[in-house]
Amino acid sequence: MPTYPNEVWPADSVIEELDGTMDAKTGLPFIAKGVGPTSTPSYEVQYNRRQARANGIVAAMRQGMVVDEGGLKVGVYPIEFTLGGFRRYFDGATGVSVPDDSAKVVYLDGAAELQVADDWPTDLTSYLPLATVSAEDGVLRIDDRRPRTLYQVPSVDVSGTKDRWTVTAHRASVGSGQSSLEVFQFDAPQALTLEQVQVYCSSVTAAVSLDVKEAGASVLSAVAVPVAGGVVKPTVSDASIASGAAVTVHVTTDGSGLVSDLSVTLLFKTTPTAS
Repeated sequence: MPTYPNEVWPADSVIEELDGTMDAKTGLPFIAKGVGPTSTPSYEVQYNRRQARANGIVAAMRQGMVVDEGGLKVGVYPIEFTLGGFRRYFDGATGVSVPDDSAKVVYLDGAAELQVADDWPTDLTSYLPLATVSAEDGVLRIDDRRPRTLYQVPSVDVSGTKDRWTVTAHRASVGSGQSSLEVFQFDAPQALTLEQVQVYCSSVTAAVSLDVKEAGASVLSAVAVPVAGGVVKPTVSDASIASGAAVTVHVTTDGSGLVSDLSVTLLFKTTPTAS
């Protein structure tokens, strides 16, 4: 069970000294004692001014909140957030049904689509948690899970970039006499940066070379030459991969060239956007 502190109230005299002052940290005023309907500005104006300013502060924290709409239905406030180095926007939702006598998790996936599921995705970097919702005998309970991402210390590697993808292509064998044979294709789901290419094979005979292309154009400074039992890391000359572009792997063998257990690993990172 959680433990909550017993916070004390400040002394009356301390609070009274706040009359008519401004809280510098929030920009919210304390209405002075004696302000009434005939004051200038009136109590109504001063109070509503404060409420309007406070509402503006609270609005940011309202984004993405899951709320009970009655009748075993929930709604979700719109939210703008960042996931995988990209700005995402969710328009909000209303009338989302929750089965009675069930426990669900509510989150936004990588496409900013609302999901109501039995369990969270296993990859913590692939979704934005919103709430857990339980229904029992027609009554909903909603627990806000947005603090899971609001309060966090990100894990980063040496370069300071967390959002990386690893894609591996494998081919059991490629026979002789092949000219730029396409053995693999990966369609980039978003703008990516190709950080590294690693080539491995268990055996190779005669002349074999390998190329990686984006939309038909090589992204390597020179073709990679596989070495049996070793990892070859060709230099990437064009690392920028456009969203939707086809990234392909091609193998060329001479008249007697053969390669077995060929694996090509492509290491990507997401390309952050500023918008």
